[in-house]
Amino acid sequence: GIRSAFYTNLSGGRYVFEVQASNEPGAWSPVPDTLSLIIPHRAHEHPLVQAGFGLFLLMGLAGMVRLRERRLRSQAQELEHLVRARTQVIESQAERLLEMDRTKSKLFEDISHELKTPLTLIVAPLEGVRDDLPEAAGPAIRRDVNVALQNSRRLLDLVAQILDLTRLEAGRLPVQISALDASAWIHHQILAFAPLAEHKGVKLRTEMPEDLPALWSSPDLFQKMFGNLISNAIKFTPDAGVVRVRSWASEDQLFIEVRDSGPGIPAEQIPTLFQRFSDSFGASGRNATLPSTRIGLSLAKQLAELHGGGIEVRSEEGFGATFLLKLKLGRNHFPDDVGVDDTSDTSPSQPDSGHTVSSRDSTPETVGSAGSLSEAARMVSSELDAPRVLVVEDHADVRAYLQVLLGGTYRVHAVPDGKAALALIQTTPVNLIVSDLRMPELDGLELLSSIRALDRDRADGLMTPFLLVSAHDDSMDRATAYRMGASDFMMKPFSPKDLMARIAGLLANQTLLEQRRPVLKVSASEVSVQSASVSFLSKLAQVVEDHLGDPDFGTTELARALGYSRSGLYRKLEEVGEASPAQILQRMRLDRAAQLLAEGTGSVSRIGFQCGFRTVSHFSRAFKAQFGVSPSQYVASASTGTER
Repeated sequence: GIRSAFYTNLSGGRYVFEVQASNEPGAWSPVPDTLSLIIPHRAHEHPLVQAGFGLFLLMGLAGMVRLRERRLRSQAQELEHLVRARTQVIESQAERLLEMDRTKSKLFEDISHELKTPLTLIVAPLEGVRDDLPEAAGPAIRRDVNVALQNSRRLLDLVAQILDLTRLEAGRLPVQISALDASAWIHHQILAFAPLAEHKGVKLRTEMPEDLPALWSSPDLFQKMFGNLISNAIKFTPDAGVVRVRSWASEDQLFIEVRDSGPGIPAEQIPTLFQRFSDSFGASGRNATLPSTRIGLSLAKQLAELHGGGIEVRSEEGFGATFLLKLKLGRNHFPDDVGVDDTSDTSPSQPDSGHTVSSRDSTPETVGSAGSLSEAARMVSSELDAPRVLVVEDHADVRAYLQVLLGGTYRVHAVPDGKAALALIQTTPVNLIVSDLRMPELDGLELLSSIRALDRDRADGLMTPFLLVSAHDDSMDRATAYRMGASDFMMKPFSPKDLMARIAGLLANQTLLEQRRPVLKVSASEVSVQSASVSFLSKLAQVVEDHLGDPDFGTTELARALGYSRSGLYRKLEEVGEASPAQILQRMRLDRAAQLLAEGTGSVSRIGFQCGFRTVSHFSRAFKAQFGVSPSQYVASASTGTER
């Protein structure tokens, strides 16, 4: 039969068909027959058509990619615009929140400052009433006065803590650290709270080594941290209870543990213990009888964190509470804006018997303050016979109160601002000025500057004692005041006894200076020179005297004041055999500082500022380089010599 083969769907091209046959016996032909075939290409199989299709496909893919990229770019731009818009909204909201926080902080600060003035008019008269109560006054009256005074002081302490917290959160709390003797300061704080514990019948137990490492802090900050913990422990410990204080140190931390035997703290309150105003005033635990705003604890914790540490709490309700204060040793963990004083005395003075701890306790180092008030008052009354005291205060009630307080001892003139004070001084000489810091027209610092300018024309060369009083606890204001020549600086509210002591002391110091004026060290007459140079050196000494407290008064200013160029002044000093202008300025400043230290007219830092030194550390280094001893050692030796 006929056999056939079919091939379908062959692509166009050249093909060879081979056939091999066999006969009936099964013998195959040795060579196959071949047939060459050419199949034409279909249209879509032509290379040019395929190339076109490929190009079209590539173009389509490229278009799709570009369209995709354009769509993604558009979406990215829309997203970027959206993110930018939302970022601007968030930044605007954040700025508004920051502004609200700044406004809140400023409001708290202003309110705190404003509260200090009426508190002055509450605390000070109450102290006067308590001290002047006649023997016939019944116990009920005394109790009521003491309760009012105690709660007024508590309100003052709360105001101070709110002010500190506000400044700390705003990064504006003035901090000046030095190396404190940790053992001595812990003992000092325990002794300060001993009367409170004794009054409640609470026993204080301590366990600590005497060789604890130095702690970089400040007495004020340390009191606010440790003092708050031990105060709370005594407060929440029942009568006849026990408060235990234990301290130890590791390689890089100081630990102070305060344990009380009070009612303990409920477990649900511990997580919010350091949050302000979070008290639940529950029916059990520490809050049941003595509710608290927890401002002090919040402040103590934030200050501990500033010291690179923190506060831990362990308590079981009904079995007391344990607070562990952890403070990092060294000073590298403090922010860069924290001031460092390498020269401060690290040992605390012993508290007076019955002393009540306050975050604002301070006593000036002036002759006649504190214990020597009566002696100073006798000296003033006998030497000056009712001195004139000028009170400059814009608050009418405070001004009237000071007039009444001082009027029994001194002849008092009172004016509402610095401008009125200057007008009065032109016609009525005064022996001492008590001025508020912030006032309209002319504030306390501007008045101080004007008074010191007038003092330069005094024939006796003395300065009018000037006591600044402020409700603003700002170390910069204090340093500026001392640098400008303030005699003393007090915070509101003040104790009437403290104010009277300081005034009496300043007037007594003025009397001593008048008596010792002929032996003033810094005087042109003591300079050994030829007679032709006396006039020049006398003028030189007077110019330096006039600018002694100005730290910006240097060689250029001295030359200008004397009518010389810098080089001309150097040549003139070489002619008369004197040192360089800078050496003369520093020598005369240090001589005056030594004189003031020997006379006990103020603290080391205050005298350093008064004599034109910007920092206490610079003053101490320069003083030791010239005299061979530190200022504090010089004071000690001078006191010993006086006693002998």
